[in-house]
Amino acid sequence: MSNTESCIFFCGDLFVGREISGGEASRLFRFAGDAPVLVNLEGSLKLSDAKARFGKACPLELHASLADSLPSNVHVSLANNHSLDFGRRSYLHTRERFARNLVRHERSEDVFLDGVPIRFLADLREECKPGRIDCYPFSRSVSRNPAAVKDAVLYVHGGIEYRKYPSYLQRNIAHELIDAGARAVIFQHSHIKGVFEAYGGGLICYGLGNFFFSSVNGRHGEDRIDGQVLRYDRVPGSWSVAVITPEYLGGNGDLQFEPVEAGFLETLPDDYKAFYKARYPLDRSLRPRQLDRSEWLTNLKFLVWLRLSKLLILTGLSGRVKSLIGKVSKRPS
Repeated sequence: MSNTESCIFFCGDLFVGREISGGEASRLFRFAGDAPVLVNLEGSLKLSDAKARFGKACPLELHASLADSLPSNVHVSLANNHSLDFGRRSYLHTRERFARNLVRHERSEDVFLDGVPIRFLADLREECKPGRIDCYPFSRSVSRNPAAVKDAVLYVHGGIEYRKYPSYLQRNIAHELIDAGARAVIFQHSHIKGVFEAYGGGLICYGLGNFFFSSVNGRHGEDRIDGQVLRYDRVPGSWSVAVITPEYLGGNGDLQFEPVEAGFLETLPDDYKAFYKARYPLDRSLRPRQLDRSEWLTNLKFLVWLRLSKLLILTGLSGRVKSLIGKVSKRPS
């Protein structure tokens, strides 16, 4: 195993369901030694009398043994869109059970891993901010808050699922956060590996993908793993990345870290708006594509879309409308 002294590791989404035990999941962190690891914990421990939230298409129930088996150097964040899948009581129960590993993500509290400030952001446009969790919003307002940004690594639950490239607005806001002094902006939520971009002396990772995600309704699972782990070496302040492999998940070998500069960085087109628009045409859901620089206009489009989409779901018309739209529009690539 490589030397992990003075390192911090950043992982994507972790969900451990019923088919494997928490003890089996704990071995997935063997690459880190005793170094601190930050991971986004998706789902909730379900109380026996709790029910899934109304309208939640894919509620995630965590394996009960996970809370007792995570190594002490693994820090979990609950700042995501699945923390309230079974209501607030189950969420509070989850917080209590994971207290040893839970990292505080309220904006009023400073969080440091080995002296490096960490700030937690959630994308309200993608409904990633869970209820009363008071983390920072992924918005331009944070870039105007020096205390939240200066020298910090920003760990963001946001972006659009299953897209390798960031939306036009997502990229603009990430750039502004780096301009304001953040040393890195790291996204999770997309469930797939996103591109890396070097900008203004900082690093942007547009998607860590799944660190480990149990199969849910035929999705995810070890056979569909698409994730990566970021390693930050505090001295000399460099970043490296390892791609998660099925062999590693199966218990064979270690993760192989390479400098981000060694083939992971991508130079995005000058006319990025046109590039993104062509790559991701309007899909059947009519989800806003975030093609505007104006944040308020994008937020307004999302508000209208969310209200309309929920109305269609409640009336049972969602599938019919999508089918009709699908006949006259292209699916996203």
